[in-house]
Amino acid sequence: MKLLRTLEGHKGVVNGVAFDPRGGLLASSGNDSTVRTWDVESGELLRTLKGQKNNARSVAFDPRGAVLASGGDKTVRLWDVESGMLLSTLEGHTGNFWSVAFDPRGGALASGGNETVRLWDLESGELRTLEAHREYVYSVAFDPRGGVLASGGYDKKVRLWYTDGGKLLHTLGHTHAVFSVAFDPRGSVLASGGDDKTVRLWDPESGKLMRTLEGHTHAVSALAFCQKAALLASKSFDGTVRLWSRQSWECIAIIPVPQQQFINVAALCFHPDRPILATDASASTLEDKHNSRLIRFWELDFDILLGHGAGRTSTESTSGVANPRYQTVHNTTAKIVLVGDSGVGKTGLGWRLAHGEYREHDSTHGQQFWVLGQLAQTRKDGTQCEAVLWDLAGQPDYRLIHALSIQDADLALILFDPTNTRDPLGSAEYWLRQLPPECPKILVAARVDRGHPVLTREELDQFCRRQGIAGGWVATSAASGLGLDDLLDRMKRAIPWDDKPAVSTDAVFKRIKDFVLALKENRTRKQIIFSTAELREELTSNRPDQSARRLPAGTLESLTDAQLLTAVRHLSSQGFVRLLMLSTGDERILLVPELLNNLASSIVLEARRNSRGLGAVEESRLLDNSYRFRELEVLSESDRALLLDGTITAFLANRLSYRCFREAWGDMRLLVFPDLMNLKKPERDDLVTEDGPLYVLTGSTENTFASLVVLLGYTNLFLRTDQAQDVAWFTTDHNDLCGVRQVRDDTERTLVLLFSPTLGAQVRAVFEGLVEQVLSRRSVNVRRLRPVRCSRCGTPVDRVVMIRRMKLGKVNVFCEECGNSVAYPPDEPLSVRPADRRAITHEGAVAERRTRFEEVIYELLRLAQAEERPVPTCFVSYARENAEYERWVERRLASDLEKAGIPVVLERGDNAHLGASGSRFVGRVEQADRVLIVGTPAYRRKYENQVPNTEAVVAAEADLISARLLGTEAEKASVTLLLLAGEPKESLPPALQTDVYFDFRNDDRYFDTALDLLLALYRIDPRHPAAIHWKQRLAKDEFSRRGPDGETEDDDQSPVESRMRLALQQVGRQSLDAAFAIQKSVVVEQDGRLVRLHADGTTTPYDPQSDGTPGPQP
Repeated sequence: MKLLRTLEGHKGVVNGVAFDPRGGLLASSGNDSTVRTWDVESGELLRTLKGQKNNARSVAFDPRGAVLASGGDKTVRLWDVESGMLLSTLEGHTGNFWSVAFDPRGGALASGGNETVRLWDLESGELRTLEAHREYVYSVAFDPRGGVLASGGYDKKVRLWYTDGGKLLHTLGHTHAVFSVAFDPRGSVLASGGDDKTVRLWDPESGKLMRTLEGHTHAVSALAFCQKAALLASKSFDGTVRLWSRQSWECIAIIPVPQQQFINVAALCFHPDRPILATDASASTLEDKHNSRLIRFWELDFDILLGHGAGRTSTESTSGVANPRYQTVHNTTAKIVLVGDSGVGKTGLGWRLAHGEYREHDSTHGQQFWVLGQLAQTRKDGTQCEAVLWDLAGQPDYRLIHALSIQDADLALILFDPTNTRDPLGSAEYWLRQLPPECPKILVAARVDRGHPVLTREELDQFCRRQGIAGGWVATSAASGLGLDDLLDRMKRAIPWDDKPAVSTDAVFKRIKDFVLALKENRTRKQIIFSTAELREELTSNRPDQSARRLPAGTLESLTDAQLLTAVRHLSSQGFVRLLMLSTGDERILLVPELLNNLASSIVLEARRNSRGLGAVEESRLLDNSYRFRELEVLSESDRALLLDGTITAFLANRLSYRCFREAWGDMRLLVFPDLMNLKKPERDDLVTEDGPLYVLTGSTENTFASLVVLLGYTNLFLRTDQAQDVAWFTTDHNDLCGVRQVRDDTERTLVLLFSPTLGAQVRAVFEGLVEQVLSRRSVNVRRLRPVRCSRCGTPVDRVVMIRRMKLGKVNVFCEECGNSVAYPPDEPLSVRPADRRAITHEGAVAERRTRFEEVIYELLRLAQAEERPVPTCFVSYARENAEYERWVERRLASDLEKAGIPVVLERGDNAHLGASGSRFVGRVEQADRVLIVGTPAYRRKYENQVPNTEAVVAAEADLISARLLGTEAEKASVTLLLLAGEPKESLPPALQTDVYFDFRNDDRYFDTALDLLLALYRIDPRHPAAIHWKQRLAKDEFSRRGPDGETEDDDQSPVESRMRLALQQVGRQSLDAAFAIQKSVVVEQDGRLVRLHADGTTTPYDPQSDGTPGPQP
């Protein structure tokens, strides 16, 4: 192949390209808000179409080539191709969008935007909205016949719709956001690509995953099928376009097309008749202003590409020499799960199947796996088949942790104890309920050499028929080997190898995976947690104990960190290894992922055994291994510290099964698991409450109550005050009460909301809305019921009794007071009144950001301890005249400082304990390392002694602060200003008025400003890699959904200022797009230095003196 032509004319990054059906024209769209048409033969720019208010995201020709559609700025514009005239503007989107596509039948056009797909009838003008996506829709595509529409979005989903009627046909999934979808010319294959770095191939009719293509080392941003040759092109942020043969699904060429990684460019298309591929030419570096505006035509030689097999790389010409480092390997892995009661012999059986020998094992409480070489085979299509056996713990405490591990099982071995006289098949029935119905199953009677079975063969045969266990049952003994050959034979026949989707992976990836798996199996290795550099060292070292599996000569010389990490990530997605996120934001590779699960299980058990019923563990005891968890005993000191750090981080980030939060209990810092608390209900004899709505939950209900408790307690409106195992109470600023009570059942949970009678309707509605916001985002089925009173006497109906009768199929309940029959209220949908939506969304966002902020505080404290940074004691000088400001200082600021390990001296608490004269209090103030002054109008009055009964204390404070301001530079720097309300002139004493302060006046920015304050107090440079990582973490917003332009996708659009605050965060693709959409630049790191990145792809130096900094430097 060769570079045929370069088109130049756009003044901003090129976002999209499309050939017209005849092949004579190319249309392009760009960040310069223009659409341009080009002559394919000469490369001449024919027309420049202007009209898009913001960036033009996408272009598409109608089937006749007479009309060109463009979109991006909430509107779709239709242009006459011949004259360039604007024909019409289609309005309906509430936010900017990324993709447009014409129906091949010519009568309709689709566009994808904020959680919706819009389908326009071009003849009648009718607009239909297809709703199912929960996040931004990035790509839409029609099948060649026009009957089916595909859409892919940020919610990790690909959805297929019937265009006639808009019925949802299939929902397909990736593990990360989906950026592109495309149909092959016959409509028999749907390709999707996204942020998981893979291309997935689906059968559109059945929705079945047929194959996964691996090779890219960054997100896949665009896909295109060729009409004239059996080719698929995939474009990625890794700076390449890969060409795949549709005959073999091998990667046959790689074209370098460098791309800016934070801009979602989908410019990729094949010519309809000629062997030409059009791509954008995004900048290879952020400073390459010219390249980002180009379009390139690549001339392909179909005969060479498709006639000489795999293994070819390409730059600007094809060498014709196969390179074994880029060959494609096809494989598939079957997951076999081993489940059953604790102590039934699962681990012993698994070890015998994997190693061919018997070894006595203690009962395990995590998960482990073995590769079963006896089941390996090669399919007729050449796909290598590998089977992996997973041993999952059976104790009730671990069932929740392992429940999700069996949903993708290809075969289940269900073990039971045939000598159990009480209920030998009770555990088997539990696991049968948890396993997917389509999963093949074999019932295994274990340890039949110990004791006498209590069930006959006929009873077991009948059980298997009744439960649909097609694999039947088999009696086994791991010790003697009895029944193992029969079991293996049944397993071979049960695994649906031909139905398993294949993975076509880069040979380099496969060899890295083989090496890592060999490293895992090496019993002499001492290290189990590796950095990328350490793993590379293992790959390249020649130590005698290294695995015998070697990469071919020459491969390591061209191996990049991106390839290494991508291969490891693919292994992680299959459960072979785990990428461990540390509190610093760094990643490590954990070779034994079951260790993290086992350690998490041990921590959960320890929390359950908490002597005070708190459902908690002491963080300090965790970190110094005082609990003596056996998972840590065999590890090196370095691995032990890394595993503990990663496990705590995963708990706090809700990446493990149990929800967890950090809490102070006296002098102890605890990790609290709300679902494990076994405290009795708080005694509140004086408490009078009213019941609110009741929610009956079925499905994956575990930890739903815990999530509610944590998130509600992290809002600004509700402060968690009391909590036990199944009830939690929250107070408002006016000391009104809200509560959540949980009623447990084997198959469902019931949540009842409780309110004090004086609670206002709006606050009650916000509390209900937050609860329903959380429920709507979980995989649970919800029935909502309102309180019911007897129609005769007005007595409230006991809803627990009502629920019990509903389960029995009863249609009414009887009043306990008068015996009257009361009908059930109708089920209500989860809904939010428009008037309350903004408050609910805001408080939900606060709760989510508070969760992340708590994680950041933990990571910051760990970093400060690791780097041995001095811990400053802080005296907070504030006014107690205003109750709202007082609560802010005491409940938020002081609490967050103390969570970050910083001792705080407050006037109210400390003066009360240190003596009425205040002398000892003044002494503590004088010894404080830092003085934090919270500026408000009330503070100015306090400082001027206009507040009664505070003269002595205020005078002492003023003298101490004045002494510091008149002292050395270090003493001056120890006074830090926080502006909470008003302007500096009205909120700070004259001597303290300055332009340098931490601005807490905008509550939406509290966490960002609080992080800046903590960085300053610990003297951590804001450009420290960990600090940048923390800012990125805080910039994410889970509750208020935002499109790629940073726009809030809600009933009411956020003001420009709100969008600007998000856009100017120094993080991520979405925030960059948000800034670019309003023509603002963003600070990013490039080659170890900070630069300003502009919307057209150019950069300018970042000058902190002129640009300003997030907050004052320490």
